[in-house]
Amino acid sequence: MQPFFAASKNTRISVCAGYFKGDILFEVDGLTDECGAVPDYVANSFAILTRGAPTRPTPQLLKLMSCQWEQLAQTSLLLSTQTHPYWGETILGGDDGYNPALEFFDEIIPNYLRGWEFVCGLMVPEYPLFSALGASYKLMSGANSERVDFYLPQAELVIEIDGGQHGETHQKLKDRQRDGFLVQHGIKTLRLKTEDMRLKNNHFYDFISQLTAHFEKSKQLAGYKKMLSDGEQQQPSVRYELTAILRLQIAIMLAISCGKLDLLSSSWRVNIKQDFISDPERKWIGRAFEELFGWFSLFSKIRNQVFTPPDLIFDDDELLFDMRLFSRPDDNAGNAAGITIYTSPVQTHSFSIGTQSPAKLIRLRCSGKSYLSAKNPDQRFVGLYSGECLNELNYRIFGHGSFRPGQETLILNALSGQKSLGLMPTGGGKSLCFQIPALLSQGVTIVVVPIKALGRDHCAELENAGFSGRVVNIDSDMPAALRDKIYQERILSGDMRFVFVSPERFQTEGFRRIVLRLRQAHLLRMFVIDEVHCMSEWGHDFRPSYLTLPGTLRKIAGDIPVLGLTATASVNVLKDIQTEFQIPDEFIAYEMHRSRTELNFSIYKGDNSSSEVIKKIEKIAPVNSDEPPPAVHIFSRYASGKNGVELLSQSLAKKRGDLKIGFFSGSMPKSFNPENAWRILQNKPLTASNDYEQYKQVVQSCWKKGLLDIIITTKAFGMGVNKSNVRHTLHVGMPGSMEAFYQEAGRAGRDRRPSHCHMLFRAETDEAEQIWLKLQANLTPEAVENEISSRGQASRGDFRSQLWFLRQGLISLADEQDLVTRLHGIIRDSEKDSLTIHIKSVCGDLHNGLRFQLTLFRLYQMGLIEPWTVIDWGRGQGEELSVQAVEVRRLKTSFSQACGTVKARIQSIDGRAAESVVIDKLNVLAKETENWPGLYSLLLDWVRRTQLGSRLQSTWNLYNACLKYTPEQAVAFRDTLESFFKVDNNAFQLASLRDMTLAESAEALCALITSKDSEELLDASILRKLSAQLARLLEGTQESPGLNLAAACLQLLNETASDTETRMRFQQAVPEGVLRFWEEDGHTLLVKVAGSNAYAREAIAHWLLEAKPTRHQLLSIHKDLPAAAIKSALFREVADELAQII
Repeated sequence: MQPFFAASKNTRISVCAGYFKGDILFEVDGLTDECGAVPDYVANSFAILTRGAPTRPTPQLLKLMSCQWEQLAQTSLLLSTQTHPYWGETILGGDDGYNPALEFFDEIIPNYLRGWEFVCGLMVPEYPLFSALGASYKLMSGANSERVDFYLPQAELVIEIDGGQHGETHQKLKDRQRDGFLVQHGIKTLRLKTEDMRLKNNHFYDFISQLTAHFEKSKQLAGYKKMLSDGEQQQPSVRYELTAILRLQIAIMLAISCGKLDLLSSSWRVNIKQDFISDPERKWIGRAFEELFGWFSLFSKIRNQVFTPPDLIFDDDELLFDMRLFSRPDDNAGNAAGITIYTSPVQTHSFSIGTQSPAKLIRLRCSGKSYLSAKNPDQRFVGLYSGECLNELNYRIFGHGSFRPGQETLILNALSGQKSLGLMPTGGGKSLCFQIPALLSQGVTIVVVPIKALGRDHCAELENAGFSGRVVNIDSDMPAALRDKIYQERILSGDMRFVFVSPERFQTEGFRRIVLRLRQAHLLRMFVIDEVHCMSEWGHDFRPSYLTLPGTLRKIAGDIPVLGLTATASVNVLKDIQTEFQIPDEFIAYEMHRSRTELNFSIYKGDNSSSEVIKKIEKIAPVNSDEPPPAVHIFSRYASGKNGVELLSQSLAKKRGDLKIGFFSGSMPKSFNPENAWRILQNKPLTASNDYEQYKQVVQSCWKKGLLDIIITTKAFGMGVNKSNVRHTLHVGMPGSMEAFYQEAGRAGRDRRPSHCHMLFRAETDEAEQIWLKLQANLTPEAVENEISSRGQASRGDFRSQLWFLRQGLISLADEQDLVTRLHGIIRDSEKDSLTIHIKSVCGDLHNGLRFQLTLFRLYQMGLIEPWTVIDWGRGQGEELSVQAVEVRRLKTSFSQACGTVKARIQSIDGRAAESVVIDKLNVLAKETENWPGLYSLLLDWVRRTQLGSRLQSTWNLYNACLKYTPEQAVAFRDTLESFFKVDNNAFQLASLRDMTLAESAEALCALITSKDSEELLDASILRKLSAQLARLLEGTQESPGLNLAAACLQLLNETASDTETRMRFQQAVPEGVLRFWEEDGHTLLVKVAGSNAYAREAIAHWLLEAKPTRHQLLSIHKDLPAAAIKSALFREVADELAQII
């Protein structure tokens, strides 16, 4: 909302900035020209000082002031004066010369409201309140009807002085309607008739009584009254000085932008006045210039520009800066000399949410100028020769003494203005990598987050760092009316620095228009895709809205920089993301080699019931311990049920009433009991609510602030939410993948202190490997369902339990093809290129919005449609499960083009060397005449096998690692886990096998496992790491000969897998037979692997023997592979021959 300006002959600019909440909006008057473009370092400095409303002073400024931030009162800063303002030009009387409103202001209030005279300094006459609140034209028709006679925002009060015309019937009706509208915004209207004021009758004194009573009820007015009666404004205060420093710095930069101060001048002649008490030397003025010039110097170095501080000459006859902290502008303001800085009369406006009565009200701060136009807004930071300047900026804003490994590289990539991608381990400080670049350019940074909790966490972190009021998390819990208000008045104005949204937000036409308008106004800094691995269909948390995001961003803002961040993306996923966003190799930064040695892993095999959870907590936080209980984050797979977050929390609370416990899940537990949930938080000041979303927000806030000992959550809370001092994580049951486990366990120990990651693991009673191998051979929903059904829920181990999650949402290929056929038919048969499609026309009543969008995505994968917009979210208000209708625009794609698009997609995942049956079929299809059903079938079958195979492999990887865990191998377990996520040169060499022929793969693999300095095999520890990295790659594809060959060889080298699995991998890699591979392309590799250990030697020998080699071939094999099995075969050959002779 825009601030109110009293009449002024000069340009007056409003700015919202300060170090304390309260009266933070101020106005700079006396600027004779509009703001022009300024050097980049000035624009950067202005953006830094207005980065929060309020923000925090830098360590340097606090040092200059000889104070500590924690010692300063954080209460609202209230600024007012006893001086009676002059409003004789604004408050106009009638044609007869009588001015009842001015009489009320100048005479009635001072004489009849003793003790409250100061409200005159707070009142705003003729305030356009109705237009500010967005009232209808009907309420504002007529002369000045957008205005009220007097507005006292601190008391949420309007005072109307009614003349005789207000007695007319139509005017009475309009007055009631206007009063009712204000009530909806929490504002009371008191009316005084001019006749009653003239007569001073009973009605007059009743009005005075009502007015006094309303004043006395106002807590905010009481604060001003106390401040004035205590004479606080007459006493020195560091808070006043800090406020004056910032306001003077802003005024100086505005004076530069308006041409009143010249940066090229060797000296500035200025005069500074003030209305507050400070030390006699007025040291605050020098400190203001010293810090401001420090910012100019820092940013000029970053920008490779030159700034020479001018000499300061203080002269009473030169350019005046009049600092009036306690005054608000009145009709004298326009006549003041020089530049005057006032406190704004209206700081906030109320906003009504919903239709309930009484209305739910929130207060939105009025906005002001938050950036200055730079002369070179698009200049890239190509001149950064060292990290010294960035380190200094990091320290000043975030208080970090230095960057963590990898942060600086990511920041420099982001500053280049190119699309870039970064991998850092959990707790590595990814957020700083977009926060720093956002500070160095004007405009909004839009951050895409996968879960609400993560967006809220980002906001809380930034607010704590001094960005209050400049960050917003827009999610489905935000009322639509408030969201639209923020869109129009806060984001488009450039008032926001960071906007956090879900990917679904980009599926709405309204938000796309906001992005387009920001881009057109040069107010869009960059997009950040947090947890970018969700954007790939081959990740474990993909959503249709993520999958179409690259296409959407290319369409609406293709020239805007994009930064993707993740801690867990595999090389497969990285390649997918790199392709979608067209990111050059040089702008991908990897910092995944740092080991998190502070984490200690423990896997407990057996029961995972609530009683076991309690036992573990008893050990972690003993009842009679002298130490405070450590922060414990418990992860459950379920929201409801006996191991659901709510029942686990209640069970734990019954046993340990001394612990403060909260729980959190994406959807509300079926048995949610608000009374119990709020009670076990053990926080009396909190007001209980039946609203589960409100409860979740309180839990997240309490957890961050250290007001909870234990939090029990589903994965909806785990991704990216930052709390530095979590000492223990406890998984009640195995998660679905290494990725999920690493993400969630990685919540612990972010302060680098020793921490513990526990898991209650339940093994299958039968051989889980056989289940896995059976499903690998038959990747269908039906096969998965059969395995789940083979055991009751109570007897399932963690592998089958995860199969249940894997099965959810899967439908048969026939059903899926039917949906794609129906949807494509609707689009193809339409006479329009753009059309609205409702879910029922495609899915009927059988499927939800997620399946509807997945069907749309299959057409998008074939290049048949653009990214769609959602026009009806159903009851979910922004959730994919509830989508009811979309707007689709088709593309003119031929059948052969669609085949080519699908082929490129398959080869990008399986590798170009995977000339599988799928590719062969696709090549044949492309030559046919529009065999769309054939293309649907091929694509859907490949996606199903690839996705299901990927998730099955990832579940098996974690299950197998947990099954083999022993306490003695805890360090090795952590090493394996970290190697799984390590992205380094070896990982890319392994990934490159996907695009190689079998012969090329054999040669490359041989080089990879051999030391460069000798012909010897690499150390066993390095080979184990390679095996872990390869396991991650195999989650993405089962079709690559090179990867399957590497898997078989590394399993032999490390002796880590069963004969069955290793044989399966080798057969998939070498379908034409092992003997031929031995004699041709694979000889050197197999000899090297066989020479590593007896297990490998005998396994390869048995495979060769199964191919029934001749005696001549056996003799040749034996020369390089003297395995016992080969010798036995030769003896049998000789024996058989001797037997025939005898």
